[in-house]
Amino acid sequence: MTAAALGVPTPDPGAGEVVQTEHSGDFLRLTRLWQHRTHFSLLFAAFDNPAYRDGLIQRLNTVQPGLRMELAATDTPQDWLARLQAAMQAGEKRVHALLPARSQEDTTRWWQQANVLRERLADAFPATLLVWLSDADIDTAAHQAPDLWNWREAVFTFTHAVPVNLPDLSTERFFPFGGGPDAKGVQQRLADIEQYLRQAETDSVAAAYLQLEAALAHERLGQLDESEAAARAAASAFQLAGNALLAAKAQGHIAYILQLRGQLDEALTIWQTECLPVFERLGLTRETVIANVRVMELQALVREKRS
Repeated sequence: MTAAALGVPTPDPGAGEVVQTEHSGDFLRLTRLWQHRTHFSLLFAAFDNPAYRDGLIQRLNTVQPGLRMELAATDTPQDWLARLQAAMQAGEKRVHALLPARSQEDTTRWWQQANVLRERLADAFPATLLVWLSDADIDTAAHQAPDLWNWREAVFTFTHAVPVNLPDLSTERFFPFGGGPDAKGVQQRLADIEQYLRQAETDSVAAAYLQLEAALAHERLGQLDESEAAARAAASAFQLAGNALLAAKAQGHIAYILQLRGQLDEALTIWQTECLPVFERLGLTRETVIANVRVMELQALVREKRS
């Protein structure tokens, strides 16, 4: 069984035509900024599916046209600066910057150099600059270009907790009569995932996505030990791949399982140390709010338990 057969994210020409429900709030905020900003505005957008990203770019460009600027692997931050200067001279007011995939070492060096050029970048293009990056690259940019990162106006998330085109185990499709999950369907999905994982590299990003989905499925079947194990495997694989955001989301599921077991202190620690700092560092407002709510809820439960 292939990753594509299981729905692991792959380029899909139609994937970008509709803004998915989970992203509608971020896309609305992005659209407003894209439409109305007239000064230097640095925006970051995280994505995990190139076709979906391209569809979002097309939608934004129907609101206000923007230049698609794709950088090559050999392009330096100085090359980016020169292209932004040329775009401004040509009358462009909005740019989509698409950076190529590089090794972690090259990506680190690239953002360190970009950080030094931050003032020249702002002078070169005093308009709207939207930088599209993977979660891993956004994390690198935040760490390696801290001064440039602090100039950001907003960060938007267009990634998926589970892969594009996978059934969402949290929706009503698994509760067809309102009486509990369709256990047979969930068990079949788990069997498909396990068959794929036996053949795949267990530390791959594709495997991590499926481990995270398996964690959700096991939890819905009441299999808490299996759910925790799958979530821990997903968190480790995402961390190894440099995807701090999805690693944090997998940690959030681990905390949820611990809370169900009554291990409140352990769950609280995960939210405080593994989830909330990542969301805050990446400037993710929605995730930060949710994490803070979870922390407050758990703190109240811990106090109640000890009283």
